[in-house]
Amino acid sequence: MNNILLISKYALKEQFFPYYPSKRTPGMPKNYLARIVVFILTYLGLGYLFSAISIVTAKVFIDLGLDYMYFTIFAMMVTVMILTIYLATIMAGIFSEKAISNYQTLPIKEEELFVGKIIGGCMSFVDYFLFFILIYVIYDRVGGFDLLGFALGLVNFLPMVVIPYTLVALLIMLIKRFSNINSHKKLFKNLGYGVMFVILGFIYYFAFSQNASGANISKALNDVFVEGSLVSNIFFNAKLFGLSITGSIGRRLIASLILYAISGGLLVLSYKLADKNYYRSVFGKAVKNEKEVKKSSTKVKNVSLNQSSQFKALVKRDLKVLMNDVMFLYSPMLMALIFGIITITTGRNNIEEFNLASPYSKWVILAGGYSIGFLIWSNGGIAQNALSREGKSFYLIQTLPIDPHSHMLARLSSASLIATGINLVLAVVVGLVLKFGLVNILAGFVGLSLGALLSNIIGVFLSTVGINISWTNPKDLINNGGFRVFGYYLLSLLFVFLNVGIGIFVMMMSGGTMPYLAIGLPVLLNIIIALVFYLLAKKRYTRGFMDI
Repeated sequence: MNNILLISKYALKEQFFPYYPSKRTPGMPKNYLARIVVFILTYLGLGYLFSAISIVTAKVFIDLGLDYMYFTIFAMMVTVMILTIYLATIMAGIFSEKAISNYQTLPIKEEELFVGKIIGGCMSFVDYFLFFILIYVIYDRVGGFDLLGFALGLVNFLPMVVIPYTLVALLIMLIKRFSNINSHKKLFKNLGYGVMFVILGFIYYFAFSQNASGANISKALNDVFVEGSLVSNIFFNAKLFGLSITGSIGRRLIASLILYAISGGLLVLSYKLADKNYYRSVFGKAVKNEKEVKKSSTKVKNVSLNQSSQFKALVKRDLKVLMNDVMFLYSPMLMALIFGIITITTGRNNIEEFNLASPYSKWVILAGGYSIGFLIWSNGGIAQNALSREGKSFYLIQTLPIDPHSHMLARLSSASLIATGINLVLAVVVGLVLKFGLVNILAGFVGLSLGALLSNIIGVFLSTVGINISWTNPKDLINNGGFRVFGYYLLSLLFVFLNVGIGIFVMMMSGGTMPYLAIGLPVLLNIIIALVFYLLAKKRYTRGFMDI
């Protein structure tokens, strides 16, 4: 127990390293004040998410006399976060060789390390007590304050977290131990991200569909979570948590005891199964001896150094890097998912007022697609980190006789090819759901692609500013930025508003008699911006990157 508690204590500290002024963690600003601001914004964002959903569910379930379902929904949200957002943390903190290699030198057992890591990870959810207090304040205003329920909620929160966290860790360990998954890490990682995008899609669709009437929301929640009890039963830890907070004292105590019994049993089972299995799940089979290692000879190829071959080679290399790890595509895919769902949910309510047969409809859709494309690829663009993606191998770019213009065009082309594929899927899906028709779908695709092109031209220039080659994991590179990422978001919104504002201003000043000028001025502005950033990027590539 001493070993387990010691490991748990240090694992908890590892989770909160970003809060230490002396620690530098990937994905966080180096400046401590900026880091604190990021934390505050994160907590405010999560607080808004929990409170927005809790305000809706409180009115519904308390009116139905199902107070326990209010707290069940909160626990389900925490569980979903563990299954999606914190899955990467579990993999990195428990199942990466780098995370546990130092522990192997200490006089501890592998089962002690495994259980200690799990307990420390679960204890790191202590900051979620803030959100529980927040949702209890909302409950107090609607259903009244209950001191015993509040105390049981605080006491039962950690075992509620232990159950999904431990189940996920156990499942990963057994799959990695008794399968050949370690030989196909990237494949399963990409499949995992695919599942996560599906889950996030349902969450965003539900969130952006809340403009329906209160009666419809009440009926939907009742149908899904009460009449269709399968959903709440699957999240049995969340349901037990809800039952332990409200109702009779006997029901609360029984639910609390069951919650602690299941969480304790899972930790004991983890301890037993981790013996002789945990290290094998992380490191795989023993290293082959020299006789088993097959020597492979590499063929030497003659490579041309003309500009055409350089351009093709760089495009292929960049596309290979991008497709090799889906994490590089995470941001644009997430942005496309969010803006696609916003378009579908808002479009369904307004599509009847919009005449798709009008000759002006395709121009409106093209302009809308242009704005959305610019927003997607400005905030989730892959051109902004084109050079940083090279990592430690960036020295090759510095030393090989690469033509600067070909290099820049290759980076722009690879980003545009990826954008074209995602834009095509987005345009077709939105167009089919909203029944745009072939011409309007094509107009939306062209608009998305033009917006992406401008964003990528700007991104190619921005990729030369603050090149980061010290990252070890793609996630570290994608999440790095702090205020820089926030600045991209604000500037992209301001740019879209500027385009729309110019058109509206010209129409108002001319009394609606100069539509071509209202369209032409924003178009001219965008062309000038594209040329300016293209020339700036070309100059930066020509000068080189010896300042890194």
